[in-house]
Amino acid sequence: MMLEDWLEDIIRRVQNLPFIVEMNFLFTLIFSLLFIFCFSVIIFLRIKKTLRNRRKRILENQIGSLINQNVFDESINLEEIQKFKRSSLSKTLAKKIALKQFLNFAENFKGETFKRLQELFLALGLDEFAFHIIKKEKWYKKTMAIYVISELKIENDELIRPFLKSNREELREQAIFYFIRTSKQNPLAFLEDLKEELNIWEQIFIEDSLLYFYKGETPDFAQWLKHPLKSVVLFAIRMIYRCNQFTNIPQLTPLLEHPDMDIRKSTIISLRKLSYENLLALIIPRFGKEAEEVQKETIKAIAAQGEILDLYKLRPYVQVCTPVIQVDYARVEKKMKQAS
Repeated sequence: MMLEDWLEDIIRRVQNLPFIVEMNFLFTLIFSLLFIFCFSVIIFLRIKKTLRNRRKRILENQIGSLINQNVFDESINLEEIQKFKRSSLSKTLAKKIALKQFLNFAENFKGETFKRLQELFLALGLDEFAFHIIKKEKWYKKTMAIYVISELKIENDELIRPFLKSNREELREQAIFYFIRTSKQNPLAFLEDLKEELNIWEQIFIEDSLLYFYKGETPDFAQWLKHPLKSVVLFAIRMIYRCNQFTNIPQLTPLLEHPDMDIRKSTIISLRKLSYENLLALIIPRFGKEAEEVQKETIKAIAAQGEILDLYKLRPYVQVCTPVIQVDYARVEKKMKQAS
């Protein structure tokens, strides 16, 4: 009763105050309560974050210990794994932490230890969790999950294949990486499923993935020279010289007469870098009717492989070419005269 009397006395005194003082008191009370509420929320969130981080560290240590105990032993203790799965991997947070831990180990393990790491990943059911993320979650979570199963070489081609046609570049790149990483024989088989052109970054991404992540035999890039997508053909042309596939020169030379200017230009570059000895005999007669970009590559090819007499064969055409070609011609002519 004393508290009620006290509150009634406070209210009565406030009501007897002048209006201005009463409003000031009211706003002060509101802001004080708001401050206390915000301060309490901040403290609550801070404590929650601290507890969450502590829980994460504990889980990271537990999962790391489980991996070390089972991967380096001759056999995996399935009973211990199932017990750990029930007790520590029942919540989503724990499974996400486990994915990151396995990813860290996968980047450093090879051979038999990598195979046991795969077996442990499957025994814990983390493959199904990753598949669930790829099916249901937002795009940025999907990219991470695809990357994890790619690094661990967990195969599910039917699930990943639709992402080759995704509107999100990040998802397409991870799908490409998945097929290269998990492939055993033909890492570029996924190119058959492409319906849209590869952009330049995707081509670079495929090249880097092939050179640094794919461990199998280098594919024969000539099989893609007749692909319906122009970007795939250009990629194949470039990779033929990048991988020194000299046996594919006979498949390249017909492309010097391809209707697409970019393909003709790339073919000249590839054959020049492969030091194809009959290149000049094929491209000099076509110089007069070629586009400017192809003419520039022809002059470069002569500078790299030919003599000044080969360059002089272009003189009747250069006079009617663009100023850019005339400057390139004059510069190469000067260098060749100085060298002779």
